[in-house]
Amino acid sequence: MNRLLESVNDNDIVGVLDADDMAAPNWIERIGLMKTFDLVYGDTMNIKANDDGQRYVSRDFDKELFRKINFIPYSGTLIKGWLAKSVEYPNLVHAADWLYWHRLLQHSDSFHYAPGIVSIRRTWTSHRKCNIPVYRKIRRLYRDYKVKQLINEIRT
Repeated sequence: MNRLLESVNDNDIVGVLDADDMAAPNWIERIGLMKTFDLVYGDTMNIKANDDGQRYVSRDFDKELFRKINFIPYSGTLIKGWLAKSVEYPNLVHAADWLYWHRLLQHSDSFHYAPGIVSIRRTWTSHRKCNIPVYRKIRRLYRDYKVKQLINEIRT
């Protein structure tokens, strides 16, 4: 990610997607919102191998709630070039996006939620494919704990 950000110009718009995700058709329509906001995000559709999918609905940006939970999906987010390259992308396996968003907040809090599906996540190809619920929960709790520690360091 950091090597890619080296080629970004200040006036570019960076569209973020995981390699195994797809942009929804209305994603491109959100570029107009970038005249007003520095970061725009929406909803995602999580598709498993054998189902129609489950919609993940995000929410309006709330800075205090965002310190506790990450409601900005990685895939489908649009970021102004100057902001995207203002900080390094964290070298973490999971939850790097949450820490990255917090680092970006140090330069702009002009984040905007625009309802509607902007990306389709193929969950059977992602790290979420582990079918051991207790392990997944423990891993998520530990990951969130570590990231919250890093976020708290940013606040101080």
